[in-house]
Amino acid sequence: MGRILGLDYGDRRIGLALSDPSKMIASPFKFIINTGDDEV
Repeated sequence: MGRILGLDYGDRRIGLALSDPSKMIASPFKFIINTGDDEV
């Protein structure tokens, strides 16, 4: 079974979350600082 990657695109940060192998619960993974659309 695979996992699901969730993206939360915000003005300052882009949050990443990963699901558990059963795809029931997502947990925070890391975030990326949003410095502009060109770099994202």
